[in-house]
Amino acid sequence: GGGGGGSGLQSLRVLRVLRVFKTFRLVRRSPRLLLIINTLGASIAPVLSAFLFMLLLVFLFSVLGNQFFSGLKHGIGITRHNNLDTTWDALLLLSIVVTGDNWQATMRDCATMAPACTTTSELNLLLAQGFVPNDPTMDKGDCGNMA
Repeated sequence: GGGGGGSGLQSLRVLRVLRVFKTFRLVRRSPRLLLIINTLGASIAPVLSAFLFMLLLVFLFSVLGNQFFSGLKHGIGITRHNNLDTTWDALLLLSIVVTGDNWQATMRDCATMAPACTTTSELNLLLAQGFVPNDPTMDKGDCGNMA
């Protein structure tokens, strides 16, 4: 029982690959199919360029969202997993928002105003009275911004 069975499978795989090349021969014979394939090939660069531009915009807004909205009170759209506390989390949240998945809830959570949240002045007052927050880095309130 040597390796005779393996070489049979290898030749079968080669034949399957050759069958794919038959499709390319069919494309070369049909001018309309060739036109479609050439058009698809020519559109790859512009589509990739638009995708990279969109990725750059989402990254830029994730950094801005992290700077302006980190530490927001969690609600329906801003959760423990979907938040703006780190740039990576903001990037993931904005990817969800860009696809249109529940963006209204995220927008409402970012616009939470007092008395439904703790303002920075209230937090400073509590800290002065000896309150110790769960998050030791919490130095500003968890309210959003209506703007």
